[in-house]
Amino acid sequence: MIIYFRPFKSTLPDTIYFFYSTMKKIISVVLIIIAVAIVAIGGYFIYQYLKQILAPAVNNQQSAADETANWKTYRNEEFGFEFKYPEEVTKLSKQDDEIILTHSIPLFERPDPCDFKGDAPPIKGLTDFKVNIKVVGKNLRDTIIAQESDYFVSNFLPNNELKMEPNFIDEFNIDSLKGYRITSSIEGCGEYKYYFPLNSKNTLFIKRSFITEFQPITPNYKEYLALPGIIPPVEEERLFNNIVSTFKFIEKETQDTSDWKTYNNKECGFEIKYPPTFQIDEIGFTQRVRGLEEYPYQIAFGEGENPRDYILSIMPNQLSPNQWAEQSVLQNKVITPVTFNGIEGVKVSGKYNAGIMDGFSYSFYTVRGDKAYIFNYSYYDNKEDIAKAPLYLKYFDQMISTFKFTK
Repeated sequence: MIIYFRPFKSTLPDTIYFFYSTMKKIISVVLIIIAVAIVAIGGYFIYQYLKQILAPAVNNQQSAADETANWKTYRNEEFGFEFKYPEEVTKLSKQDDEIILTHSIPLFERPDPCDFKGDAPPIKGLTDFKVNIKVVGKNLRDTIIAQESDYFVSNFLPNNELKMEPNFIDEFNIDSLKGYRITSSIEGCGEYKYYFPLNSKNTLFIKRSFITEFQPITPNYKEYLALPGIIPPVEEERLFNNIVSTFKFIEKETQDTSDWKTYNNKECGFEIKYPPTFQIDEIGFTQRVRGLEEYPYQIAFGEGENPRDYILSIMPNQLSPNQWAEQSVLQNKVITPVTFNGIEGVKVSGKYNAGIMDGFSYSFYTVRGDKAYIFNYSYYDNKEDIAKAPLYLKYFDQMISTFKFTK
């Protein structure tokens, strides 16, 4: 038996059916447009929300970078680190292996607010910013053991892992530095101690002093906060964070100098190493220049029969290393404090105009007693000198790192 199916035909009149079909399509398109609009509007608001959350962090990083761009750089070649600091705001000093940054204002003599025994001398001035920075040549555990009490170590460093205690022992991160902050405080007196492991052998250790006069425990703390020229607590914390954010640990490139020669000057009491291929020319005293009775006693190092690549000058001195650097006539001058073998000085680099040809100069200045010691490497702005400059700059850094006083 064959069954036939009659084709479907709408029972609606053709005009109504056409209208129905058209409206159905239009509604479908409208719904799609509405759905797309909802997604787009929702995405826009989500973007704005995330922008509000993320923008402050980005802006803070940019503003911190902008603020520190013109800060002075302190570089310690001996321990291999550097950081920036605002020279016009903070004073930098060195005590043993610590670098100390402080800011103070003059103030009347008064009792020490942290003198609990009553036998401390009165203090003058108000120190509203004090930070001690040093790199310890130990891992995190051994650094903590060296700095903290036996009680602390036995109770908060079990199994060689630091035990977290909120508001006492906390994780603390600044940019790429990840470490810990320990708060030591008694009646508004004390300090924050920061430990940042740099690698398996070195730890950055920082102490940041409490400003007791600004603590509510001090009866007249509001009067101290109203003093002109102070760094208020919020600004003090921001300044600290910005300084630490510029810290860089320098993985020093080791270069074998076991086959280098040693120049020893017993009369002036110093020695310095130099590559075995170099020659030495003891130029001695030259003629009077710049009004000095005897312009420097000079020793030249370099390759060839008449070496002049590096010049070490010893001259009469009444200036600090920084004053020597400041009087340099170099263009685009960069001055960087450095320390080699416990010897403090400054490195100065820049461009000079020799009349016939421009050139570049790198110098290390240090002083001892009534003498200044200036080690210089300069080269002309030509293809030959520029080609060998990278190697000779390495020699420059390596040679001054071997400079030592022998008496």
